[in-house]
Amino acid sequence: MDRRGFLVAGAGVGGMALAAPAVAQGTQQLTAAVAFGDGDARANMAARMAERVSALTNGALTLDIQALPGGDLNAALNDGSIGCVAGNEDLWFDLDPAFGLFCSVPGGMMERELEAWIRSDTGQERWDALSAEYGMKSLLIGDSGGEMLWSGEALDSADALSGKTVSASGLARQVYSALGAAVEAASLSGPFAGGADIYETGPLAAQYQSRDNAPGRLYTNTPTRPSSAMSLTFGKATWDGLDDAARAVLEAAAKAETHLNNAQSMQGNALAYQALKLTQGAAIEAMPQGTWDAMMEASRAVYESLGDEGGQGRRAFRAYGRFAEAVQNWTRVSEAAFTENRARNVPS
Repeated sequence: MDRRGFLVAGAGVGGMALAAPAVAQGTQQLTAAVAFGDGDARANMAARMAERVSALTNGALTLDIQALPGGDLNAALNDGSIGCVAGNEDLWFDLDPAFGLFCSVPGGMMERELEAWIRSDTGQERWDALSAEYGMKSLLIGDSGGEMLWSGEALDSADALSGKTVSASGLARQVYSALGAAVEAASLSGPFAGGADIYETGPLAAQYQSRDNAPGRLYTNTPTRPSSAMSLTFGKATWDGLDDAARAVLEAAAKAETHLNNAQSMQGNALAYQALKLTQGAAIEAMPQGTWDAMMEASRAVYESLGDEGGQGRRAFRAYGRFAEAVQNWTRVSEAAFTENRARNVPS
């Protein structure tokens, strides 16, 4: 089904999109713009959200799935031209780099750690406060996992990045700039769009499908994108215009989509990695320690720069740091310790 034409609708719903949700014969309709391109599995999450929301409300609340419009997305959310955007918080990077805390932080939390902060600690509260400054409200709807680095040349030292064109997203762009690379924004329409020398992109399942266009080396343990959280962002006026029941349905649907999306990402990435190894579809390499150390040093500087500004961005930075310290210590003695020891007994 063409997602641009996909509409989960109750009887009598028209095609309008207003700052307050459209209401006709007891129904409400929101236009949902999708940032991911056709053929990208991540685009399916919006259609699944629409199906789930319609089913939970018996058609009383519907999402009209559309392609991402051009122009100022934040303005479109605030004036009601669109009701919500399915994408990630890197879309709002130019408003405030602190939005990167809710997508991916170089050297920071992995996907499960980040979800724990948002769902069970202070992450959603801080996210709401930051988003409200720009007339928005966001929900976590999944995470496609850490992103890997594809390069045509060996990255034997950090100097190998200098002068290269790197396609990257969010806060990672600042890391590569600090290491002397020319940075271009990664496209959400495909993993290897453009003519960069190096691509930091994900998920791996999508990269495998486009492997014929990929550079020849795959570095699996880069520190700059340890997660890739996805979000559904509403105009705050649109969100506030919904009744309590509708907001509760959207929150429940977002949690359900997160669980499904994360499971599918794990499965897809694991099978793609296995296929790349079996077919020798790329030279799979570990990042040399010296290159890793230089990237981590630059990552730390980029992360700490988020605390230099005031306002809600700084509050979000402090909350992220407090939880990251605790959860990373736990991961080190639980999951990391187990997987490291398991590797000695399980064939690679």
